[in-house]
Amino acid sequence: MFSLVVLKFFTKKRVLTSIIAGLEVFMLLLAPFSPILPSYFSTIAEAASGVPTILSYQGRLADSSGNLLGGSGTTYYFKFSIWDNATVGNGTKLWPSATPANTSATVRQGVFNVNIGDTSNGYPDTLDYNFNTNKDVFLQVEVSSDGSSFDTLTPRQRIASSAFAQVAGSVSGTSTPSSFGTTTPLTNSMVTIEATSSATIALSIRAALGQSANIFNIQNNAGSNLLTVNSSGGLQVSALSSCASITTDVSGNLVCGSGGGGSGSDVNWTFFNGSGIRVSTTTNQVLIGASSTSTLNKLEVIGTSYFSGNLGIGTTSPGTPLSVTGAGVFTGLVTAPSFFATSTTNVSIFSQFLSLSSSTLQNFTALNSTTTNATSSSLALTNLASTLLKTNANGSVIPALAGTDYLTTAITSLTNTFGAAQ
Repeated sequence: MFSLVVLKFFTKKRVLTSIIAGLEVFMLLLAPFSPILPSYFSTIAEAASGVPTILSYQGRLADSSGNLLGGSGTTYYFKFSIWDNATVGNGTKLWPSATPANTSATVRQGVFNVNIGDTSNGYPDTLDYNFNTNKDVFLQVEVSSDGSSFDTLTPRQRIASSAFAQVAGSVSGTSTPSSFGTTTPLTNSMVTIEATSSATIALSIRAALGQSANIFNIQNNAGSNLLTVNSSGGLQVSALSSCASITTDVSGNLVCGSGGGGSGSDVNWTFFNGSGIRVSTTTNQVLIGASSTSTLNKLEVIGTSYFSGNLGIGTTSPGTPLSVTGAGVFTGLVTAPSFFATSTTNVSIFSQFLSLSSSTLQNFTALNSTTTNATSSSLALTNLASTLLKTNANGSVIPALAGTDYLTTAITSLTNTFGAAQ
């Protein structure tokens, strides 16, 4: 005799501290008794060692007339299994892998409780099904009064979203991988997070208002931080602490560079103005080409240097490959195809101007120059062309004055120039 009853079930998950409303389904019973269930609870309980895989099932049994069974306490037998189809007789059984074993429960005034998967308290089958692999799963319930002849309740009951709280068991567990956004965990990954579209962010972490603790930590098995994002967003890598420089190895890993370490707590290169870097240390020194410096100069370069643009010394706007504003001192050999002194007031002095292998100075042009013991076979003086010369009291060569220093007309006769002959 068929009996139609209403089954209403709810789910509760204490791990998430939320209660998810369930759904109402209609069940046909093929037995002389029927489970009249005002409520059916599926509970995932939290334990200190993690989230156990136990479904707590509660219901009430009644006969076809609606009379509650069990009286003050009667033993009934149940079998539970999980399928991928709601229709009894169709689909594939997903759990358990073997034929489900029966378990007994005491029914009092129609009420009974079964902890499905609670093997530590006598349930025969371990609830090891991974609910994360299939979203459409259904619970099949079989009941018997003698443990031999079982009646199957129809249709099977859908296990709704809260039963997928088994995923929390994977997150807290030690063996079952968990995945979010996908049903296929990555190989050897305990937790897989996959974006569901090109516009979604796979993982976001947001700090609390006034966050003071680290936002993100990766630790080794001893609990020491390997990688940290602090409350200010700073990235800290323990393997790169106190590095004088950072580089990559052949595998692309960030490692400390091979340069000298040195000491001090304020070795800082700062990016500024979107186009350059500046050094900010105790002495603000920069050393290139060596591991130590013997001077306190701000810039020390050991070895050959190359500048492709103009270099200014004492000037911020060099117009030539080398522009020097101010005096310069050269203690070694200076080689140049020509020298051009442009000042009209400063004196240019060259000691040992000629090379040791030559005594001839060719194509030399000078303004306001002074030479000592100079001999020339062809000396040209600017602005003194086609005129007689003389020297002044300072020894400078100047033009002689016509009519004063020399005659401008020819002498045709001498009259009374000399005294009378004696």
